[in-house]
Amino acid sequence: MVLIISIGLNNVHNFCSWATDTLTKLYIQLIDG
Repeated sequence: MVLIISIGLNNVHNFCSWATDTLTKLYIQLIDG
């Protein structure tokens, strides 16, 4: 039970990190563009 919750939180964390990274790259491209 705890393992499933921890995996779920890890997936959310990974998704947030990916989304932030992607948005940051797009934002930088817009500024530099």
